[in-house]
Amino acid sequence: MEVRLGSDENIIRQLFEKGLQASPRSRYTFLSWALWEKNLGNINYARELFRKGTAMNRSDAALPQAWALMEESQGNLDEARRLFKKASRADPKHLYVWQAWGCMEQRAANVDDARELFQQGVWAATPRAKDTSLIFQAWALLEQDQGNIELARELFKCAVKADASSEPSWLAWAQMEEEQGLYNRAAELRNFSMQEKQIVQLPANFSTLKAKSRQDSFLGPFFTQLGKWMDRYENASKTKEQNEGFTNT
Repeated sequence: MEVRLGSDENIIRQLFEKGLQASPRSRYTFLSWALWEKNLGNINYARELFRKGTAMNRSDAALPQAWALMEESQGNLDEARRLFKKASRADPKHLYVWQAWGCMEQRAANVDDARELFQQGVWAATPRAKDTSLIFQAWALLEQDQGNIELARELFKCAVKADASSEPSWLAWAQMEEEQGLYNRAAELRNFSMQEKQIVQLPANFSTLKAKSRQDSFLGPFFTQLGKWMDRYENASKTKEQNEGFTNT
């Protein structure tokens, strides 16, 4: 509350200090304090807080991830990569790390590295993790920027398969289709995004197809990986349904 109200900086720091006195390892306090200092432009102070918090919470991925993003903003890409790697090792299933790292490499024009990181994030996730949609969407936008529209479309399909309630994924997909001149498809996708908690009827030709023309292109391996992910998702869904049916009998 004090932070939001813009109170005296020394008072706010005293409150953060009291928080750490009460809970010396609190990753939430370290993270909030470091981000607050960063926003004030106190980079060295923020860096020290990130360092202490990370050292005291070695299994936490959020602290080194936030630290990595700060280092990127300061132009320290090699240090940011070191911290992203640290975060991914601390918690490989923390999908925001893979997404943020991949997006950083995309911003740095390292497209192949970004693709590899997005793939690692997809396979690090549990089969039915909704947050996987965040990675698929980021990857789809990358491919759209590269002009690989068909692959981007398949990635958007996977994004909404992972989380049919992800409005950002539906709308980003609709925007891409509109830019391709496919206005009816864009309108259909926007309609799906407004269905919210209802069961969404996915578009026709939903599955990630394995057409020979796709396999023959340099993007062929990515289409293959998406097909495997879709199979993995469907198998996990069937297992879940069977387990629920067994429980209810």
